[in-house]
Amino acid sequence: MPHLTLIILRHGDSPSYGAERDHARGLSAQGRAQAKAIGVALAAEGLRPSEALCSDAQRTQQTWAIAAEALPSPLTPTLSRALYLADLLQMREAMEQLEGHTVGVIVGHNPGVSQLVGWLSGERLSMGTATAVILSCEAEDWRAAADAREGWRLVKILRPD
Repeated sequence: MPHLTLIILRHGDSPSYGAERDHARGLSAQGRAQAKAIGVALAAEGLRPSEALCSDAQRTQQTWAIAAEALPSPLTPTLSRALYLADLLQMREAMEQLEGHTVGVIVGHNPGVSQLVGWLSGERLSMGTATAVILSCEAEDWRAAADAREGWRLVKILRPD
């Protein structure tokens, strides 16, 4: 049975609502620094994701672009409108798009990212901005992994501070 690793990443800090619509909000200076720090932390873990699924919101795209610069092999994400403010069910459905990869990343928003971590790990965790959670499991495929409430192990929580 394949060993699957999932990195769940919440976007970095973004300014409060202003003239921009929520979907168009980019990262603040703090958010850009957080994204860089979390990228360095992910690189230090030695993980080499081969697929990244990213909400198509501006702040998630920027978070991943900055974080991925620190990885040995920067990865262009697959953008998904379905991940924008996704709920738990939508997050689990997104996991199925990782089929064919053993290490995948999902970059999204709260509360969906925190709900997915809780569903998979059984632990309640409120993910702050630019927090990454690394989980692993043995599963036949990503569909089975997305449905499994048991078998996932929370490997590490990475925070940008």
